[in-house]
Amino acid sequence: MIPFMLGVRVLLSYQNEISDISHHKQQAIDNDARMYLSSIAALTMSVALASVAAAAPQRFSAVGDRPYYDATIPFPSDDSRSIGGTDANDLFYYLQNDQGLQTVVLNSTGGSIGVATAVSEVIEKFGVDTEVAGRCLSACTLIFLAGKHRSLAKGSVLGFHRSHVSVRAIADQFQPTGDHPSFGADDVADQYDSGEDTALRSVKFMVDHGVDIHFALKALTYEQGDMWIPSRAELTAAGVVTAP
Repeated sequence: MIPFMLGVRVLLSYQNEISDISHHKQQAIDNDARMYLSSIAALTMSVALASVAAAAPQRFSAVGDRPYYDATIPFPSDDSRSIGGTDANDLFYYLQNDQGLQTVVLNSTGGSIGVATAVSEVIEKFGVDTEVAGRCLSACTLIFLAGKHRSLAKGSVLGFHRSHVSVRAIADQFQPTGDHPSFGADDVADQYDSGEDTALRSVKFMVDHGVDIHFALKALTYEQGDMWIPSRAELTAAGVVTAP
């Protein structure tokens, strides 16, 4: 009888060990399943976000050999709808990665003159043409004029005015500092000289790109709030638009 009871105890102990092993194995399987499902969920989310990003309007896009630069589309990081930020670098890499692109199509209401100048230098470096599809106003005209051949799509417009510095920008620049605790007549004169220099460089840029000097000078007579929208005939006669 005693050997029988010992045998029963051994069997029960073995059964318990088997049960524990099965329990641990099941836990491991469950953990693996959870990790797998989490990975699938993360992958699905990444694909979904990529699809949304791809579907969203982009500042730079291409149709055939024509890259579109639409500065009215905001940057992903903010709501800026003007020329600025990394536009010059972005266009450079865009053109660098596809040497077959021939005509940069523009749509912009203006923005930073400094960035527009940098973008125009990229246009000239790659020797591509420019075209306006929509509006090309203010600083955008600098980019347009950098094109090897320049065209204006039907119904599109170019808008000119002299450069403008906001009162807030001047006030920020005139904030007293430790090295410069106050500002006087010399500082005002420096600002005046800077404005004259900017105006002269604008005229020179236009003339250097084949624009009639009388047209260039007239463009500088218009203030920011009084945009000059020349006719197609005027733009063609002055050498601003050079291609049909």
